[in-house]
Amino acid sequence: MTDKEMPGTAGPNKSSKKKWPWNAEIDPDAGKNGRDPEWPKITIVTPSYNQGEFIEETIRSVLLQNYPNLEYIVIDGGSTDQTVDVIKKYEKWIDYWVSEPDRGQSDAINKGFEIATGTYGNWINSDDLLADGALLEFAKHVTADEKTLYIGTCIQADRHLEFIRTVSSTIRSLEDLVDLENHWEKHSISQQNVLFNIEQFRDVGGLNVDNHYSMDYELWGDLMLNGNRVQTLDFEVGIFRRYEGQKISDKWKAARSLMKSAHKLVLKNSAWSLAKKMRLTLNLLRYRYHFAKRMISLRSRVKNAAMKVLKKPTD
Repeated sequence: MTDKEMPGTAGPNKSSKKKWPWNAEIDPDAGKNGRDPEWPKITIVTPSYNQGEFIEETIRSVLLQNYPNLEYIVIDGGSTDQTVDVIKKYEKWIDYWVSEPDRGQSDAINKGFEIATGTYGNWINSDDLLADGALLEFAKHVTADEKTLYIGTCIQADRHLEFIRTVSSTIRSLEDLVDLENHWEKHSISQQNVLFNIEQFRDVGGLNVDNHYSMDYELWGDLMLNGNRVQTLDFEVGIFRRYEGQKISDKWKAARSLMKSAHKLVLKNSAWSLAKKMRLTLNLLRYRYHFAKRMISLRSRVKNAAMKVLKKPTD
C-alpha cells in the first residue's frame, strides 16, 4: 500500500504532513499481490480508547510499512470520540477491528492476540507509531529460535511528533530486568520497540489484565522465565509519544506497579536460590525507599515554588 492509495492524506496540521507517517510511500509494490508467505507473518495489534487525536497516525504508521505479510488488528474499547470514524476510514486495509467495552488496555491486547495468525507481533498503542520501514528491517534479523525477544531502538517524540531523543535498553537477562536501579530506571525496555513470538506470548498467558501500569514489564519477565533470550536490533522499531495526561505521568502509581511486578518475577524464578531472591528483594526495597525520597523532595520543591509565586507582590 502506498501513501497515494490511502484516504485523507491531510494530517492534523500542515507541519505534520512533512513527517512520518504523512510524508511517504515506502515501496509501491509491497503487498500488491496479497500476503507473501516467503516473509514471516507479523501481527500488530492496536488497543484504543478515545484517542481520536492520535490514532490515524498510528494506523498509517502500521499500514504504510508496506510489509508483504502483515496482519493488522484494532481493538477499541467503545470510544465515544472520533476514533471509530477514523478506523472506518481505513477498514479496507485492517484485517479485523471491533469497538466494544473491555476491561482495559491489557484485555484489549489479549483479545487481539487471541485471534492473531502471525508468527511475530507486538502491540502499538493508539498514540504511538511504528518507525518508518521497521518491519521490513526486522524480517532480515529473524532467527530460527522462537524463544527470542527482539528489542530495538525507540524514538521518543512529543505530542506533535517532534523528535526528542532515541533510547535503547541495556537489559539482556531477567536479573537485569529486576535491577530497577541500575538497568530499568536508566535504560528500560520501551514497549514500542519490541517484537516477540506470538505462541510464546500465549504460552505465558498473555498480559495480566489486572496490571494497568507495568503489564509490558511483567510480560518481558514472563517471557524470559519461559526461556526467551534477548536479541538486540540496531535500528529504530517504534516511536513513543510523550505528553501530559498519559498513564505513565502518574509516576508514583507506575513505580509501585513496577516494583510489585519485579518482586513477583523474583519469587517466580525457581532457578534462583533463596539467598539470591532475598538479595534481589532487598535491592527492590532499597529502590522503593530512594524513589519515595525523591518523590517527596520533588513535591516539596514544587510546593515551595508555588508558595513563592503566591507571596510575590503584584504591581
